[in-house]
Amino acid sequence: KGWDAALPRIFTWGKFEIKASGELFYFINTHFDHRGEEARVQSSSLLLRKAEELTGGKFPVIITGDFNYTRDKEGYGIMTRKDGSVTFHDSRDITKIPFTGRPHSSNGFEEREVSKIIDYIFVNEGIEVDQYDILVIKKDSVYVSDHYPVMSVLSL
Repeated sequence: KGWDAALPRIFTWGKFEIKASGELFYFINTHFDHRGEEARVQSSSLLLRKAEELTGGKFPVIITGDFNYTRDKEGYGIMTRKDGSVTFHDSRDITKIPFTGRPHSSNGFEEREVSKIIDYIFVNEGIEVDQYDILVIKKDSVYVSDHYPVMSVLSL
């Protein structure tokens, strides 16, 4: 727990190998604080520094999570800035099949007219995004989460 965060937060990561090709990539998942604006900004910077430390900037990296900010916020700008040694893209922006789906990823367990995308899949160079979507999943008319799953079909 740091900065103005309400709760402790972590990220988890794994290093994976595609057996058929021997290619390596990293996968990172996180959930940023829901209250602390400064915590979200600092968490974005910290996450990028840690991704650089883990990979040395030499491997494809996929970062997913509930970032609790919209595209107009500073934290999002940090994640997608082009001045670092590792540049990340929002998979929605570089998908080969244009995204035409639901314009929000949070639902609060109900259908909302006003909502926002706060869940992202970020990828660095070396990863192609074939498809991006936000999936509406309910079971027996009940939302399975307060967020819709964000999905991307990726290839190295």
